[in-house]
Amino acid sequence: MTTPTDSPHPVQRFVRGLIATRPAARLLAHTIPHIDRAVFRLSCGRTTAAALFTGLPILTLTTTGAKSGRPRAVTLVGIPDGERIILIASNW
Repeated sequence: MTTPTDSPHPVQRFVRGLIATRPAARLLAHTIPHIDRAVFRLSCGRTTAAALFTGLPILTLTTTGAKSGRPRAVTLVGIPDGERIILIASNW
């Protein structure tokens, strides 16, 4: 089985290296959530900007708030590992 993380194309490799730098991480922590939401809406829920730029699968987990009962969505990175999917949640 091939996964998006097996062979990223050159742009994705560049982006992965760039976002690992402190200045880019600070900038993107404030901007990428807004861009992701727009791309997610425009693609009818099929992809996000982060998924396009990095080649990593991005998942949206929706849960119900304990007190409010409202749906809450959080974006996670899902990395295939054989039969499993490793989920990574971070503040960007």
